[in-house]
Amino acid sequence: MTTVHYVDNGQLAMDQYSSLGKRPSMVAIPDEGEEIIFRLVSVGNMPDPNELHISFHSRKFNEVDQLIALWAATRDQAPASSSVFRVQ
Repeated sequence: MTTVHYVDNGQLAMDQYSSLGKRPSMVAIPDEGEEIIFRLVSVGNMPDPNELHISFHSRKFNEVDQLIALWAATRDQAPASSSVFRVQ
């Protein structure tokens, strides 16, 4: 999995190149808190919207030296799974 963050027309955006072969594109929802929440805009390389795909991502800067990243997936238009990663 590779994630690319970039600024598009003044808004933080990201594309995630997943091991599932999909390419979810997301934009950050403006917030002044410690968490960056990304909203799904589209999914490339996915002809069927019911296929498993990454549908949610957030990053929280919990402490000075800790980043918490949450990834969530959707299948059949319903939550399927999620993963939390803590980076020190």
